[in-house]
Amino acid sequence: MAKKNRCSKRVSANLTRFIQLADTPATYEGQAGKFAVVNPEEDGIIFVDISGLDLGFLDDKTVYSCPATTDVRDAVHIISDGVVTIAAKSDTANLPVIGMVVAKPTSTSCIIQTLGYLDGFTGLVEGETYYLGEDGKITNTATTTATEALYVIGVAKSNSRLELRIGSDYIIRS
Repeated sequence: MAKKNRCSKRVSANLTRFIQLADTPATYEGQAGKFAVVNPEEDGIIFVDISGLDLGFLDDKTVYSCPATTDVRDAVHIISDGVVTIAAKSDTANLPVIGMVVAKPTSTSCIIQTLGYLDGFTGLVEGETYYLGEDGKITNTATTTATEALYVIGVAKSNSRLELRIGSDYIIRS
C-alpha cells in the first residue's frame, strides 16, 4: 500500500528559520559539514555525517595504459587491470565505456573521468544527447546501423561542456 502524503498545518506565521520547524533539530550546533536528511520514521529531518564516505571515485587520478592514438576526450573501455582501449559503436567487443580521457601524461598513458562535467569540446549543441561514435569520438546522431551500439555518453550543457551520463547499458541494432 502506498504511503499517503501528509499535510502539515501552519504552526505559526512567524517561522523564519529552518530550526524553528517542529520536525527538525532544535540547533545547528555540532552539525557543521553534515547533510539534512529525512529520518528513518519519515516524519522529520536529522543531520547525517558523511565524512567517512569514500568519494574518491569522484576524483580518480588513476593512470591507465592506452594506445598512442588515444586522444583527450575519447571514450574508452577497460580491457585489463590498468589498461584501456578506444571504444567505438561498431566494435561491441570493446564495450562498455568506462569513461572519457581527460589527460595524457605520456603518449601511451591516460587519466579518465567517469562522471560529472567534462569541458573542452567545441561545437556541441546545448541540450542534445551525445552518443558513442567511432574511434572514441562522440556524436549527437543516434546510430541506425545494424550491429552498432546505441550508447549514450552524455548531454551537452553548452557548446563546450558535456555532462557525462555513461552507463553500462546500450542497445545493439539488428
